[in-house]
Parts: sequence; structure tokens; C-alpha cells
Amino acid sequence: MQVQILASGSKGNATVVRSETVTFLIDLGISYAAVKNALAKINIAPQEIPVVLITHTHNDHIKGLTSFIQKTNAKCLIPRGMYDELKEYVPDQHIEFIDDTFTIGDFKIRLIHTSHDTACSVGYIIENDQRSMVYVTDTGYINERYLKQMKNKDIYIIESNHDEKMLM
Repeated sequence: MQVQILASGSKGNATVVRSETVTFLIDLGISYAAVKNALAKINIAPQEIPVVLITHTHNDHIKGLTSFIQKTNAKCLIPRGMYDELKEYVPDQHIEFIDDTFTIGDFKIRLIHTSHDTACSVGYIIENDQRSMVYVTDTGYINERYLKQMKNKDIYIIESNHDEKMLM
């Protein structure tokens, strides 16, 4: 498993995850041009990416999603609870619904439901070839039921700056 953060922060988020057989993105909050340039630096063409996972529907996580899908024909994998907030950005034929456990190629992925001010916000536990990663952004806390599943992973990418009191 190889992981490369292409962008992180309030101006945009995008992370590429790959194995020897498949490459995918988590979030796409930067423009198509920016993601294309960032991918070129690590020798990946946008057309090599068949799917994009989304953590939640805030602009800094989906800003480049529509143009990426138009230019690459990629699928957007989302939990059903995210559909109403995302349907105006992604045509139905490019949306695939995921359950709490699913696969992308040789990756086994589990959802972590997170705390954020959207209808549906998730993180991911990703496993491949004896390697594992936790990917969680924009959450106020981690529900205790996920802590055991999150232990002893090889990679942790966590951003936890969501504070409802501060937001109010």
C-alpha cells in the first residue's frame, strides 16, 4: 500500500492510495488541473483512477469531483446517507453506494462514521497486503465502538479540528 497526500486543509483535500493492482482517491477538494499536476509528480495519470471515495460533502472535499468524473469517467463511492448532498455534483450513473464494509480491487475497506456537520460523514480503515491505514478527517471525536478496529495500524491520517461549539 502506498499513500500520498496531494492536498490537505481548508483550501482542499485529496489523497491517493494505491497497490500494485489498483489506485483510488479519497476526497477531491482541489481542481482537476491541480490534481492532475499533483498526480503527474508521482507518475499517475488521472485516467488510471477508477474510483473516488468521499469523506463528506463540504467544498474542500468535493470541489474538483464533478470535473474529475467528467474527464476520467471514474465512479464515486459513497454511503447512501451522502447521496442527497452529493447528487447535484455527480450524475447517478457515476455513483455507487457502499456498505460499512466493501472492497476496491485488493483493498478491504471499512467505514468509520464520524462527527461532523453534514448529513453523512465517514472515515475509512483500509487494509491491503498485510498493511493497514486509518483515514479520518474533520471529526470532533471518534466513537468508542471504532477504537478497537483502529488499533495497531501502519498508517494514521487524522485531522480532528471540528468543534461544534466553536462553529456556533
